[in-house]
Amino acid sequence: MTAPSDIAEARTVLLTGATGYLGQLVTNRLRSAGWTVVPMSRNPGAGGVAFTLGQPVRAETLMGYDALIHAAYDFSLVSRKDINAINVEGSANLFRAAREAGIGKIIAI
Repeated sequence: MTAPSDIAEARTVLLTGATGYLGQLVTNRLRSAGWTVVPMSRNPGAGGVAFTLGQPVRAETLMGYDALIHAAYDFSLVSRKDINAINVEGSANLFRAAREAGIGKIIAI
């Protein structure tokens, strides 16, 4: 995987789903290319950002980052109502907060 040229200048990226299979691959590749990857998860640990898909996201917690890669998705949901509320609206809320925070590059996987 090669970093897209339009985000090549960004060096610090927030990554949702960082602990999943795809998120780990993305993290490893970006770090090997010199990026600083900041995981966003329910249990972010040191240096991460707390994030639960479907929960409110405050723009202030996303300020100071160059890019956001959103790779989180809750596959356990089965009803359209729950999928929409958590995955769709949760993603939309994250994107709005990222724009408010001034994040210039956003990628949704």
